Amino acid sequence: MRRERPQFRTALINGFQVLGTHTYAHPGTFTPVVVIVDKVLQISANATTSVKVGPIPIVAHGASYWLTTRTANFSNVVATFTDAGPTLPFTSYSATISWGDGSVSTGKITGSRGSFVVRASHKFTRFTGVRTATVTITDFSGRRALATDSFSFS
Repeated sequence: MRRERPQFRTALINGFQVLGTHTYAHPGTFTPVVVIVDKVLQISANATTSVKVGPIPIVAHGASYWLTTRTANFSNVVATFTDAGPTLPFTSYSATISWGDGSVSTGKITGSRGSFVVRASHKFTRFTGVRTATVTITDFSGRRALATDSFSFS
């Protein structure tokens, strides 16, 4: 079940402040109704608003590596990511790595319970300076996250 927070927390209605929160099960546009009751005068009033709830983002992190010509055949973790949304299996995600030299490959994702690791391999052909790789993580619904890796050569 996806948990979302509304974009509002307070409303001012006829001089009264109404406080409240609600957890939405999925993204969408919702119309909550607040009913205000005056028990002394025995009257009530309704107030509505519109709440747009977006998906929870995937959060990704890259890494930095120092490589030598002997370690030019890289094979290691290129990204970690978390998804605070529903508990999805690792097979619900894909990872594509753009290595910065014109080549692109897919990563192998492992993990569970919202915490994942992306591993990949690449053979570098230039061994000077710094190379930057971009990891794009996509879930089954199209949500995306980017992570950047840097590879320094000595």
